[in-house]
Amino acid sequence: MNTIEFWFDFGSNYSYLSMMRIRRLAAEAGVQVRLRPFMLGPIFKTLGWETSPFVLQTMKGNYVWRDMERQCARYGLRWRRPSVFPRNALLAARVALQGEGTPWLAAFCEQLMLANFADDREIADEALVAGILAGLGADSEAILAAARTDACKAALRARTAEAQARGIFGAPMFFAGGEMFWGNDRLEEALAHAASASCDPPPPTTRLGFIGLGNMGSAMALNLARSGAGLVVWNRTPDKADALAGAGGRVGAAASRDEVFAQAPIVFLMLANGAAIDEVLCRNESGFADLVRGRTIVNMGTTAPDYSRGLEADIAAAGGRYVEAPVSGSRVPAEQGRLVGMLAGDPAAVAEVEPLLRPMCGRTFVCGAVPQALRMKLAVNLFLITTVTGLAEAVHFAERQGIDLGVFRAIVDAGPMASKVSGIKLAKLVDRDYAVQASVADVHMNTRLIDQAARAAGIAAPLLERCRALFARAEELGHGTADMAAVILALSQTERSA
Repeated sequence: MNTIEFWFDFGSNYSYLSMMRIRRLAAEAGVQVRLRPFMLGPIFKTLGWETSPFVLQTMKGNYVWRDMERQCARYGLRWRRPSVFPRNALLAARVALQGEGTPWLAAFCEQLMLANFADDREIADEALVAGILAGLGADSEAILAAARTDACKAALRARTAEAQARGIFGAPMFFAGGEMFWGNDRLEEALAHAASASCDPPPPTTRLGFIGLGNMGSAMALNLARSGAGLVVWNRTPDKADALAGAGGRVGAAASRDEVFAQAPIVFLMLANGAAIDEVLCRNESGFADLVRGRTIVNMGTTAPDYSRGLEADIAAAGGRYVEAPVSGSRVPAEQGRLVGMLAGDPAAVAEVEPLLRPMCGRTFVCGAVPQALRMKLAVNLFLITTVTGLAEAVHFAERQGIDLGVFRAIVDAGPMASKVSGIKLAKLVDRDYAVQASVADVHMNTRLIDQAARAAGIAAPLLERCRALFARAEELGHGTADMAAVILALSQTERSA
């Protein structure tokens, strides 16, 4: 059954409208609902708001309360304007986290929303919450005790951080079929999109392995686990594997790399480079054949095409199968499950692996035999790198010319050059926000791979050569772990005289 994610805050009045309608509408559409409670307050603070904009902006607030009267009358819902707004929803959200996967969660959320927006009751009142839980046949004492624990508090902080990372800025928010929909008035549209999207793949029946839980890998493995897959994970720094196992689902942290291969016939690798892959696979040691024999190795990282072709040959000679599956996208698309996957390899192996990528990738494309997927990835990266570097140079030029960068950004966003990449990276460049999505060091490594492939084929790549020099300079200046937008910092070091 297709699914829709419903992200909500118990203090959000428009979330109330959606909460009271979504169960019935989703059942009619044949869509499964995944409730995702989180806290809007920390997100508002990142925007410079100490409370709801409906409080900060009087005219907007006046409109909203009248609109709530109209909407509740339209839907036949009870309504009383809360005497306190927004109410403290910490306890409610923590209890809802304890209820994920239980039969009482939806009814609990509905009844607590009614208490807030129809009865004007204090939802932070433990007696109220306990009474609702008891009425639903749940163990209120145990649930409230669990909600007070440090682990539950940390889980709610992590959920809210996930919401922010996925681009959530308000509630209610819906995710369906790889798209995001904001607002109660988009609920029907989101459900229609979920119903019409390709069905979510059923969870694989075999246990899957995942090795490499870095900036991208941790988010990818988490989405794979959320799909219902049985997953065994390993990382050279074990705390990352333990944290993923603690996120719930059918995830186990392996004590060693060998344990992953012992349990999983299909193993995903999201590693930094060929040297890291060789080390994990014991490629130059006698144990290599024992690890890969009878297994399918899926390389999701970016390596040189010739390296990948050689690895495929070695794995096949040892009795295993190999699939290239590099992905296009950075940390945020990885968290959203909206990467673009490219696959190459034996057709039977690719056919087995492609459905497993759906929780991680919004789209997948079969590119042929190895190493065509990695060649495709390098071509895509060449476009990305030259585009972002050109954007950084344009911002640098505009700033040095005394141009208002806010106006410059608005013009680019309004014109034919606008794209998802320009929207994300231009915002980072203007705000000097270098929090990493794709790091300078990783991009520099990609420029080297593209350059090597171009030289081997006798292909001219003059723009790439200039970009490579700039990213090398940015890394030399100590910005290797910063986002690729930090390449702008290298430009001031290469100013020319008039």
